[in-house]
Amino acid sequence: KPQSKPQQVWHPQDPAGPNDADLERRESVREAFMHAWRGYVSYGWGADELLPRSQTGKYWGKHGRGYGLTILEGMSTLWLMGEHKEFEKCVQWVRENLSFDVDHAVSHFEATIRMLGGLLSAYELSGERYPILLKKAVDLGDRLLFAYNTTLGIPLQTVNLLTRNAENPEWMGQRAILSEYGSVQLEFKTLYYHTGNHEYWRKMDRIMNIVVKAPGIKYPGLWPKYLDMSTGEFDDSAEHITLGATGDSFYEILLKQWLLTGKTESR
Repeated sequence: KPQSKPQQVWHPQDPAGPNDADLERRESVREAFMHAWRGYVSYGWGADELLPRSQTGKYWGKHGRGYGLTILEGMSTLWLMGEHKEFEKCVQWVRENLSFDVDHAVSHFEATIRMLGGLLSAYELSGERYPILLKKAVDLGDRLLFAYNTTLGIPLQTVNLLTRNAENPEWMGQRAILSEYGSVQLEFKTLYYHTGNHEYWRKMDRIMNIVVKAPGIKYPGLWPKYLDMSTGEFDDSAEHITLGATGDSFYEILLKQWLLTGKTESR
């Protein structure tokens, strides 16, 4: 059963506090981040990425249309580093400029972990004081759900956030990648926690049920990297198990789901 609120897990700090070396390292990390951030603000503000050599912005969509990806991903770090004025500039950009009405197919997986995750992390870390971040997260999450309109609810790889059309690239056929469909649960379950919309939770739980019950698992606790979306079975390459690309984040998210649900997720 979903809980009403996720339990946050904090690690105990050293009672002695940070030493001089810790403080020096911390400041070095902050300076490195802010150097990169200032470059983005100066030459690529509003773009998804910065091309440092040409000092221009790069967009996911066509004709200079994008989602301010670097802003969405950088907000949480800005807040943790105490750069609250820069954070508020980002919030203002989100409020005034962020739109998902871009006629362009995006990776469902990347949009979930980077865009949706970025908005939700920023919303939570800032004490939930900026409702626009959650509003945009709900808008994005609802559009991404169109990727789940499949026979078994396994998401398709790409979705057009404007038209809501979702599909797999031709080379993938009816296969789904473990590290993609199995690594989006945290964001949608967190979206459930903040909205009470059970649809977010149900779609994620359905995926986990399929993974756990799917036949053809040769090594318990290790899953093949490809799943047949039409049958819910792992394909005939059951030997293809990896902790690297196409498999890595799935195992990471298993642990994080357990923590997110207050260590109650029995699977």
